[in-house]
Amino acid sequence: MGKVVLAVFLSLLFAFAVATSVAAVPQPAECPQAAFRVLVPPSVDQLVADLDVLDAMAEFCDSRHDFHAQRGALLLQLQRFGEAAVALEKALLINPELAGAQLDYAQALAALGQRAEAIDLLEQVATRPDIEDSLRDWLRREIELAVQAERLQPGQRESTGSVDVDSPFRLSGVLQSGIGRESNLTGASHSRELTLYLINGPVLVPLSDSQAPIAGLAQRSTAALQATARAGLAEVQIGGLVQARRALNEPIPTQQFARMELQAAYPIGSHRVFVSLSEQTLEQGTLYAAKDQKYNLGYLFSLYPSGCQPKLSVSRSALSYPLTPSMDGSYRVLRGDVVCSLWGELRLSGGIGLDEPKQPGRPGGTRKSYDLQARHLAQFNTPLFATPLKAVSWVRSARTIDREIFSELLAQQPTDTLRFDAGFGISLPLTQRWELNAEFETNSQQSSNPLLTLKSKSVYLILRWQFG
Repeated sequence: MGKVVLAVFLSLLFAFAVATSVAAVPQPAECPQAAFRVLVPPSVDQLVADLDVLDAMAEFCDSRHDFHAQRGALLLQLQRFGEAAVALEKALLINPELAGAQLDYAQALAALGQRAEAIDLLEQVATRPDIEDSLRDWLRREIELAVQAERLQPGQRESTGSVDVDSPFRLSGVLQSGIGRESNLTGASHSRELTLYLINGPVLVPLSDSQAPIAGLAQRSTAALQATARAGLAEVQIGGLVQARRALNEPIPTQQFARMELQAAYPIGSHRVFVSLSEQTLEQGTLYAAKDQKYNLGYLFSLYPSGCQPKLSVSRSALSYPLTPSMDGSYRVLRGDVVCSLWGELRLSGGIGLDEPKQPGRPGGTRKSYDLQARHLAQFNTPLFATPLKAVSWVRSARTIDREIFSELLAQQPTDTLRFDAGFGISLPLTQRWELNAEFETNSQQSSNPLLTLKSKSVYLILRWQFG
C-alpha cells in the first residue's frame, strides 16, 4: 500500500513540475499590439528565453512581419540558419522593404551555401535611398569581396579554410608547364672559397669550378587536384600537388616536390575554425631529400568592414631527412595571416618557428626561424589586349638562427642565415581555362656558413590549363 501511495505522489509531483515549466512561458490569447523590436540579447541564455517567448506567440502573430523579423534575428544568432531563413523569408513576403531583415536573410543564405542569392540581396539593400552613406559604402565593399571570392579560380585559393559553398561537391585542378632560364640550377653555394679552422689555424680552401653555380635552360611542370565536399555546415577539402623541374639537357628531373593535404573547416558564427593534415616531400637528385608531416590548427576571423580578414594558426611538423637522418627534427610554428581588399587582393603573413632536434648532438642544435611575406594580386586593362591582365608580385624575408655551432671546421659561431626572395608575374587569360604566364624571381641568401650562401635568378614562360 505504501508503495502505491509513493508512486501516486511521485506522479503528481512530476505532473506539477511539467505544468509549472509550461506555465513559465506565458500563453497569450492574442498577438500583442506593441511592435516587436528587432534586438539581439547579449547572452545565449537570453536568446533562448526570448525565442521561447516568441514561439508561444507563433499561432497569433503569423501575419506580423516584425514578429518574423525578430524571430529570424534570434535564430540567426543561435546559428540555426535553416530556421532563420524561413522566418526571415516570411517577414520579407509580408513586407519586402525591411532592410534589416534583408541583411539577416543574406547572412543566413550565405551560411546555407546560397552565395549568389546573398549577393543579390546585398546589392538590393545597397541601392536603397534610405540607407546611410557609411552603411552603403560598407555594403559595396562586402559585395566586391563576395564577387571576387565567387569568381576566384580554385587553383588560386590558399589554405585559409575558405571553400566553395555553392555545391555539396566540387572537383578542380591545374596543369601547367613552362620553359625558363635559371642562374643556379643545382642550388650551389655562391662562395668560391671556404675557410677551414684546423688545429694549426685557419686554412683558405678554394672551391673547384665543378662546384660553381651552373646557369641554363630548365623545364618546370606542375599538376594539382583538389576535391571539396560539404556535410551540413562542415567543409572538407583533400588535395594534392606534384611539381618537377629539370635542366633541358638532363633526362632526369633535378628537383621533385609533392604535397598532399586533408583539411576540415567548420563555421562558428561568422568565424571559421579548421584543422589540417599534410605531408610534403622534396628531392634534389642524390644531393638532398626532405619530408615534412604537418598538423595544423587555425582560426579564420570574420571579415572586417575595412575589407581585411585575419587568420591565426599553430602547426607542428615532423621533419625528416632520408640522406642525413641526424638532422631530423620537430618544428613548431605560430603564424598570423591577413587578406585585404586593396587595389586587388593583398595577403600578408608572418611566422615564428622553433626546430628542435630529435637526436642529441644534431649539428647546429635547436634552430629558431622568423619570416615575413607579402603577396599582391590585381587585374588591369591594357589597350593591347581585349581581356584584363592579372599581375602578381611577392616578397619574402626569412631568418634562421642555430643555437649551436654547425661544424667547428666551417665556422666558429652558430649559423645565422638571412634569405630574401622577390618576384613578379603577368598572366594573360587566353580562354576561360587557358592562361599564359610570364614570371621573374630573384633569390638571395647570406649566411655565416659559407656553404649556405646562395644567389639565383630565374625567368619562366608558363602555359596553364585549369578547370573547376
